[in-house]
Amino acid sequence: MNRKWVILTALVTLLFSSCALVPKEEELPDAPVLHTNQTTQYTQVAVVRGDLVQTEKISCQYQPSVEETLQFSKSGEVIEHIYVQQGDPVKKGELLAELDTTKEKQERTNQEQVLAGIQLQISQAKENISLLQQRITVLTPAAAAKPDLYADQLQSAQQALTDAQSKTSYLASLLSVEQDRFQEILQKISDRQLRAGIDGTVRTVLKKEGSADLVSSAGQAVCIVSDFATASFTAKTQKDRFSVGQTVTISYDDTDHDASVEEIAEGDGGEVTVFFQLKVPDASLSAGKQGSILLVTASKKNVLYLPTKAIVSLQNAKLVYYVDDSGIKNSKVITTGLEADEKTEILTGLSEGELVIQ
Repeated sequence: MNRKWVILTALVTLLFSSCALVPKEEELPDAPVLHTNQTTQYTQVAVVRGDLVQTEKISCQYQPSVEETLQFSKSGEVIEHIYVQQGDPVKKGELLAELDTTKEKQERTNQEQVLAGIQLQISQAKENISLLQQRITVLTPAAAAKPDLYADQLQSAQQALTDAQSKTSYLASLLSVEQDRFQEILQKISDRQLRAGIDGTVRTVLKKEGSADLVSSAGQAVCIVSDFATASFTAKTQKDRFSVGQTVTISYDDTDHDASVEEIAEGDGGEVTVFFQLKVPDASLSAGKQGSILLVTASKKNVLYLPTKAIVSLQNAKLVYYVDDSGIKNSKVITTGLEADEKTEILTGLSEGELVIQ
């Protein structure tokens, strides 16, 4: 009996151990539960209708074609007058500023009187010569007919004519000397004056600080005159961007200024140099001033468009993503047109008001 229980116990043990050797079936994870309030949120943008303008910013630089700096050669002298202000138009030869010329101008006045006196004497001497010549003409035949009566008178008239001619010659020489002296006085005045050497506009002018006199200093600019008729902004750009006579807007110092295209010079590799002239000269400009021109290169009116960043490029196709009626993210192929100002024209694939994922 004991032997039977031993055998039975061994069989039961073997049965349970063999069950442990059979591989277990793989357990699958529980299916996720999607709650309606846990759907993904997307930033969406609508297709809108409007105008697109494509622009290109072109840099330009100011170049005064003709400019002169006027300064006194003498230092330490009071500048008596400055006759112009910044922005004033001036003509070549116009007096702009001068040192004290009281002494020199008095010398000029005195010398003008000296010259006037000599010229009067020459005029009187020439009249006397003319009268003497007429007298000699009358006395010559008379002295031939009656030498005893008219010979002495003729000889006296001839001597007077010689003396008058000598005096006239002397006065002419004296006049030349005094005229040279007059020119020297004028030069002394000119050396103390500044006159415009060109037609132009006063760009800068020396200003008085407080009540102190303005004093000259060699090398110090008193006036700078620019010829704005030939001054220009220049820009290097591609050919066919501009045409002569075209009106543009040049921006600098946060302001806009109307200008026109005056000249286009051919360059290398299809590049050109364009010269722009301001329609209203700006006396505050200096050489090298930077400006910019916003050039319209293309435009379309009343078209559909989206922000460019909402459009995806995939190989040779353009597409957008959108959320369908089931709330699932989907894609759609579109065709595009003009790109401008971070916006892209939609040609096909979308209609006005449609929402796409941005």
